[in-house]
Amino acid sequence: MDKNEIYAKVNAKQQEIVDVWDQINFQKQLVENYEGMLKDPRLIEMDAKMDQAIKKVEDPAIFGLPEAAVNVLQERQKLSSQITGLYSDIAETQAKIIQKLGQVLNLQADIIDIFTAPDNEQ
Repeated sequence: MDKNEIYAKVNAKQQEIVDVWDQINFQKQLVENYEGMLKDPRLIEMDAKMDQAIKKVEDPAIFGLPEAAVNVLQERQKLSSQITGLYSDIAETQAKIIQKLGQVLNLQADIIDIFTAPDNEQ
């Protein structure tokens, strides 16, 4: 392989690396967005209100309101599902980032192979 072919292959691999890094940065931004949602004061406030509502519903003094209790518990379940979903999204996105980092390592290894291939020794 002549010098120009080698550099063309290396440049192509380097462009792939740049593309993968762009994907990684996008995934990292998603994680930050999800974490931001979890820290949203409205979500935290809703969570606290649900806890208070559950405590009131669980109060034996007002046990005569089973429908209210069921409604509060259902709302709490929905909120918990949203929070769990966000954590799941974070974990899934972090796994994608790790996968992309592995892809970068493989592309870098390809570049090394291009330079060290026996037919490129001069």
